[in-house]
Amino acid sequence: MTESRKSVRKEALSSLLSLRKEINAANEEHERADDERDACRAALCGSVIGERSPEDVRPEVAADIENSLTLKAEAEKKISAAPAIICLILALIAAAAGIFLSPYAYAAAALLCIIAVLLFVRQGRAKAAAYEAGKQRRRILSKYKAANEDDIKTCEAEYLELYERFRQAEAEEKAAAGRLEEMRRHQEQTEDMAAQEAGMSVFLITDCMINRENKDISVYPHGSFEQLAEYVKKNK
Repeated sequence: MTESRKSVRKEALSSLLSLRKEINAANEEHERADDERDACRAALCGSVIGERSPEDVRPEVAADIENSLTLKAEAEKKISAAPAIICLILALIAAAAGIFLSPYAYAAAALLCIIAVLLFVRQGRAKAAAYEAGKQRRRILSKYKAANEDDIKTCEAEYLELYERFRQAEAEEKAAAGRLEEMRRHQEQTEDMAAQEAGMSVFLITDCMINRENKDISVYPHGSFEQLAEYVKKNK
């Protein structure tokens, strides 16, 4: 074998080994990117809001904060029982006065009692409404595992950060997959040439060949499995 031939063979083998090392490195890079994407997705799914689109989350969070503040105001409304108590006291005074003064005082006492009862009923309904408002507000807060409206905003910010990390990791995984696929296509184009330049016999089986780049294979022996068998017999 001439020195020139040895040099060509050595360069071909070196090119092939170098390409395979690059493909291995690209495959490892893709696996890391794939693991990172899965980890980011798991973190996003494990968040309070979960794996949802920000376009859906933002208006929902804004509405929940607004409703929570409204319910908070309703829950904190206080209706004093003082007017009802005052009316009740005046009714007692009027009833006592009716004994010594005028029987009309009994009518005034009865009217004051009715007013006092109505005020007590109003106060009871207001308390029930405030309790229901507080209950609904707690339901909204528990949805975000929050103690107040500021915690809901914090929860939203954390979700958006996790979502952005996931989208970035997803893009990096796709980019790594694209680089790996490109290198594999390059490998398909160069392996046969490298093998031939290294002095190996090459025969391309067209029955199952993938030729993504539509490379001209006329320079290589090629054909079906049956033609390969004939080729081997002729070149024993």
